[in-house]
Amino acid sequence: MKAKVFIATAERRATLLDALLLARYMLTVQDRFALHTANNEWQVDLGPEIRKIETILEMAGVDVNQPLRIPIRSRLKAS
Repeated sequence: MKAKVFIATAERRATLLDALLLARYMLTVQDRFALHTANNEWQVDLGPEIRKIETILEMAGVDVNQPLRIPIRSRLKAS
């Protein structure tokens, strides 16, 4: 029983880390985008959110200094 609990916990952690890595990637891609309206223009600043995610990833032992990996959808083969 302990092995099943250990594996389930590891799978949940891996899923959480995958979600955080994807969120970090998407926020990084959108950071500094310029938004335009009829009269105004401003830049999106997602730096604080990115740093929060990086802090959590570092706490989990992930090296955030590595290049960001592009998320790729798994492709299902048509039968």
